[in-house]
Amino acid sequence: MKLKYVTIIVLSLVISMMSITYENVEAKSAGAPASRTGAPTLFSTTEPTCKISGCHNTFDLDSGPGELTVELMNGWTGYQPGVATEVKVKITQTGFSKFGFEAVAMQNLGDLNKPQAGEIQLTDPLRTQLLEANGASGTAGRQYITHTFDGNVGENDASEWTFTWIPADTTVGEVGIYVTVVAANQDGDVTGDYVYTKTLLLAQAPLSVGESQKNLIKIYPTLVTDVLNVLSPEPTTITLYNLVGQKVYTKANAKSHNLSGLSAGQYIYVIGTDTEVLKTGKLIRK
Repeated sequence: MKLKYVTIIVLSLVISMMSITYENVEAKSAGAPASRTGAPTLFSTTEPTCKISGCHNTFDLDSGPGELTVELMNGWTGYQPGVATEVKVKITQTGFSKFGFEAVAMQNLGDLNKPQAGEIQLTDPLRTQLLEANGASGTAGRQYITHTFDGNVGENDASEWTFTWIPADTTVGEVGIYVTVVAANQDGDVTGDYVYTKTLLLAQAPLSVGESQKNLIKIYPTLVTDVLNVLSPEPTTITLYNLVGQKVYTKANAKSHNLSGLSAGQYIYVIGTDTEVLKTGKLIRK
């Protein structure tokens, strides 16, 4: 009987140690800490990147053979206030299969007291997650997006992440999407890894429809029980997305939309024609 007790105790300890070891390994791969993008801070300085003392600091910043790209997936080179767009971050480096990233959208000019430019929303919650800075480094309140444990695995010497960026409804001038990426050599340590940075600068693009025409598009109520109404001077299509980026409803050339089949919660609406987006925003289905 004593041997059985000893065996049970030893097995319990081994299982506990295995669990602790797994959690520690996972924690190192479960996303970067906030404020590691190199974006400007409130104190006329910049955030650090992952190339800091005690972290991935073997090589000089941006000195590796990898290639980092940041682009808007709609092909635009600028933004329109309030119009959502999808951003893609991609890193390629031969011989590497573990990668991580972090990004933030910031005003380049003007009032740096604003936490960020617009809002970031997830399109791939399995590979990405949101963070908010809460420190005293001049970045408190900023919203960041970084990889998850599942999102640090690459394929064919590359990895990419996507997310939705919704600019503010008002003009804020030039915006920078600041990105840091780590290419890790999988040796279980922070040595031998490369750190890359990239800033995608976006100016406000000219509106393809006049502000007066855009303002004629009305959507009500934004707190919907069953029926949503859309008034527009021209034929349009409305599309609704849930907060993880999945399309849940679309209908063209209709003034009334029955949303009784949707679950209660928040949705992003996009109103446009076949060639352009005219209006975006949020609504709540009660």
